[in-house]
Amino acid sequence: MAAGALQYALFVSVLIALFLSAFLLFSYMRITTQNKVSFQLQCIQNTDQGFHYMATNKIPYHTKTLVAPTLGTAFSLSKKRWGIFDLLLSESVVQQKKFKKVGLIGGGQKERPSLYLQERNHPLVLVGNTQISGKAYLPEKGVKSGYIGGTSYMGSSLIYGTTALSSPLLPVVENWAHLSRIFGGVPFDGDTLFFEPSRYDNKVRTFFKEPLVYEQKGPIELVDLKLTGNFIIRSDTLIRVHRSALLQDLLLVAPSIEVLSGVRGNFQAMASESIRIGSHCDLTYPSGLILTGMSSEISSENPQIRIDKNTTVRGVIGYFGQHQPSHYQPQIVLETHSLVKGEVYCTGYFELKGTVLGSVYTGGFIANRLGSIYQNHIYNGAILSTVLPVQYAGLILENTNLKIAKWLY
Repeated sequence: MAAGALQYALFVSVLIALFLSAFLLFSYMRITTQNKVSFQLQCIQNTDQGFHYMATNKIPYHTKTLVAPTLGTAFSLSKKRWGIFDLLLSESVVQQKKFKKVGLIGGGQKERPSLYLQERNHPLVLVGNTQISGKAYLPEKGVKSGYIGGTSYMGSSLIYGTTALSSPLLPVVENWAHLSRIFGGVPFDGDTLFFEPSRYDNKVRTFFKEPLVYEQKGPIELVDLKLTGNFIIRSDTLIRVHRSALLQDLLLVAPSIEVLSGVRGNFQAMASESIRIGSHCDLTYPSGLILTGMSSEISSENPQIRIDKNTTVRGVIGYFGQHQPSHYQPQIVLETHSLVKGEVYCTGYFELKGTVLGSVYTGGFIANRLGSIYQNHIYNGAILSTVLPVQYAGLILENTNLKIAKWLY
C-alpha cells in the first residue's frame, strides 16, 4: 500500500510539474510573440512616420538621414531623384525587427491653378469651344475673346474662376538642375548595374536595389517584352516603344523617343530633341514626358513633344528648354480628343487642342489654323483644374508640399 501511494504521489507530482512547465512555456511564448508583434508594429509605424516627416522637412539627396522625433522611435531616410520625381526610402529597426518602404514622391498643392501664363506683354485670346475652369494667373493685358476663320468664342464667361496677375518668370521646378544634367554626361544617381533586354523578357526589379541599366549606341526597339520596376534604358539616338512592349515605372533616356500607337504602360520618357506619342495610347499615373531641348543638334529644328489624337497621359508633361523658340512653333502639341490628367509645364509655346484636367504653366500658346499662326490663342482647348483629385502629386515646385505619388516595391 505504501509503495502504491508513493508511486501515485510521484505520478501526480510529475503531472503537475509537466502542467506547470507547459504553462510557463506557453506564457513565455505568448509574451515573446506579443513582443515580436509589438516590435514589428512599432517598426512599421516608425517607417510610416518617415513619410510624414518628409512632408515638412528637407531631406538631403544621397545621404542616409537618421531621425528620432520622439523617445523610442527612430527611422532613417534616403532620397534620390527618379526622373521628374523623387524616390524616398524609409527604414526602421526595432529590436532586430526591420521594415522599409519606398515611395515615388511628387509635389502637391492645396490650391492648384488651372493656368499660369507667363507675362510676355500679350493678352490671352480664347476662340471656339474653349474652357478654362479654376484659378488663372494671367498677364497684365488679361484675357479676351477672339475670332479665327469664321469662329468666335462660344463661352458665357472668359474664365470660370478667379484670376490673378502672373510674373515674367514661370514658377521654378526644384529639380530642374538634375534634369539639365541628364544629357550632360551624368544621367544616373548612385550605383548602377547593367543588363541587356531580349525579346519575350519578363523582368521585375525592386527599388530597394540598384537600378539595372541598358545602354546602346544607335536606336533601341522595345518590342515583345515586359519590364517592371527599377530599370533605365538609354540610347544615344532613338528609343522606340512598340505596342507589344509593356513598361512599368522605368526611365527611358534618349535624344528622341517614339511611342507607337496603342501603347499602354507607365514610364518616364526623357529626351533632348523630340518625344512623339502615337494615337490611342494610355499612359497611366504617374507617367512623365520630359523634353529638355538641350541638344546642340536641334538649332535648325523645333524640339517638340507631340501627343496624337485619342491618347491619355496621366502625370507630367514638361518642356524645359532655355532658348527662345523661333517662328512661333509650339514645343508641346496636344491634339484633339486627347487628354492630360495632371500637369503641363512649357517654357516655350503650347498648342492646346485637347483637354488638360489639372494645371498648365506656359510661356505662351500657339494656334495653327487655316495656314496661319495665332500667338497666345487657344482654339477649342480646355483646362479644368477643379476635377483633378487632391491626392495628385506631380511637379515639385517651390513651396509645394511633398506627397506620395505611388508606393513602389
